[in-house]
Amino acid sequence: MDNKFILPCCSAILLGFIAGQLCVFILNSVPPKWLCDYGEKPGADLNGKRFFAKKQGLASGAVLAAAFTLFYLNYHNQPLIMFFYCLAALALVMSSVSDLKYKIIPDQCIIFLAVCGALYYIHGIASSQQQFDKTGPFVGALCGGGLWLLLGFAGKIIYKEESIGFGDVKLFAAAGFLLGFPCVLAAFFLTIVTAGIVFSAMLLLKKTDGKSYLPMAPYICASCIIVLALKERICTFITWYLSLIT
Repeated sequence: MDNKFILPCCSAILLGFIAGQLCVFILNSVPPKWLCDYGEKPGADLNGKRFFAKKQGLASGAVLAAAFTLFYLNYHNQPLIMFFYCLAALALVMSSVSDLKYKIIPDQCIIFLAVCGALYYIHGIASSQQQFDKTGPFVGALCGGGLWLLLGFAGKIIYKEESIGFGDVKLFAAAGFLLGFPCVLAAFFLTIVTAGIVFSAMLLLKKTDGKSYLPMAPYICASCIIVLALKERICTFITWYLSLIT
């Protein structure tokens, strides 16, 4: 790596770990009802300290440090886009932390992610980028939410019960607006594959009975960050591949 990238990358890593602690601070500061299902009353565990700097903070920091570094390496010539992606990663990580502990994805995190997508869209329109697809974000949102709805519908038919939470649907729809089409397809595929591998490993190791809740937000988070970091290359590849089969 060129020496001129070493200091910025180290800064990105440091900022990532600081952002991880910020995630913990925000999630400990929000009203307890944000971490409950609709109509559900907050339990006693939500009134005290919910997340911890050494556990969730360090894990969140490690993910964000990797994300910020990837974004810098790929978008250092586009600082505003890099900034939007970093904010989106923050929303995705907070969604993951909440889903892992309380099995809930706060609507506020989803709204924040959608706002990041809206800012990215406005920037794309205002900058008059020739390669910017004005309809791509909307198709991405519809595709992202629609694919998860179909997956949930299929799971309900197979298992005779709800298999996908509506929070996952909303989160992926918001992420789809930022990712755009066709990159949302890559994120969906990567999410399903990684979640499937982990779930299969848990079954083999008897860590689950196959019916227990599997938080999907962490897999959505990781997949979306990877696709955002490599967005232009992935879009080019998918467009080329779709042109071959059509």
